[in-house]
Amino acid sequence: MIDLSNNCSGCGACFLVCKNKAIKFIINEQGFYSPKVDEEKCVLCGMCKKVCIDAVGVEAKKLNVYENYIATAKVQNVNNRSSSGGIAYILAKKALENGYAVCGVHYNQNTESAEHLIITNENKEELHKLQGSKYLQSYTVEAFANIINFDKAIVFGTPCQIGGLNKVLNLLGKRERFILVDIFCHGVPSNLLWKNHLSYLKKKNMINDNEMAYFRDKKKYVLKIGDKYEKSYQYDAFYYFFLRSLVNNRACYICPYRRSGLSDIRLGDFTNSKFSKLKYSPSNVIINTDMGKKVICDIKDEIHIFREEFSKVDLVQDFGDKRIPSKYSYYITKFNQGKFPSEVIREKIVVMYIKGIIKSFIKMFRDTSYETEEYDITDMYL
Repeated sequence: MIDLSNNCSGCGACFLVCKNKAIKFIINEQGFYSPKVDEEKCVLCGMCKKVCIDAVGVEAKKLNVYENYIATAKVQNVNNRSSSGGIAYILAKKALENGYAVCGVHYNQNTESAEHLIITNENKEELHKLQGSKYLQSYTVEAFANIINFDKAIVFGTPCQIGGLNKVLNLLGKRERFILVDIFCHGVPSNLLWKNHLSYLKKKNMINDNEMAYFRDKKKYVLKIGDKYEKSYQYDAFYYFFLRSLVNNRACYICPYRRSGLSDIRLGDFTNSKFSKLKYSPSNVIINTDMGKKVICDIKDEIHIFREEFSKVDLVQDFGDKRIPSKYSYYITKFNQGKFPSEVIREKIVVMYIKGIIKSFIKMFRDTSYETEEYDITDMYL
């Protein structure tokens, strides 16, 4: 039987291999997807342990830092709808053209949660749903249970989700027919944080239920629920907790995938002063396998791409593990009591707001004219 430890990443691999359907995924008391075993159905076959990346450890390879690129879509409309350079969308579109199914994350406004969704040529007009950031733990099990039955597919997810799926595909002998793409991930926050914050925003702004949520506006971390924008991330309670990793899944604090992975390609943002005049951040692309190189070459006519030193990625991405905050249990307890995140940290938000006013006042008297190294995006090359 699988060990229901606090270090479960929620990837769903155990669910996929349980032939007796003895495992289902629920939201635990900390607000994360985790497996629950029906002991009457469990026959102690041990298959769940074979694929559990948390129980038996991982066999992840180090990221191929020698194949590190910066890229963006040539079509401006793709960049306008994507959080960064639009590479994930271009990869997905090309995969559909080549007969692959696509599995990625969308925000389900009916359940007000992030879920994996399968796109095929029959519903390809819904591909746009996978664009944009969703800073939530996504529900994988139903989509993953279906996608492994396809002959070939491209799947996007966090490194732990892709790690679990990779083990299942290897077990099924299908790995070489799948393209796996993971992202630079800094941890997933508790669903309790999101649900409570969303409840607060609805009440404050008189927002209807089941409105679409947008977690980012190009370079800006700002929530938009329906047609109403929230304050800048500095003063938003959700982003206060998320960006400081205060209520992440416990597995996120000891993540083995920060510099490793089992994907063909890893994607992320590349924020750098030389792209400061772009409305979006280009995509960081790390090619980890021959399959990854092949699919990037397949889309090279649709993207601008050039090599970049991995050392510069080090300055952007956060690779270090973090300690579980001392007030972690306190925050979770408050959220389980239905407290709004803004109530839990009201004093800190007020202090940040005052500091922001002071900084703005000081900035008015500074000479802000300076030059930055800037690349023309059209000069990128492979």
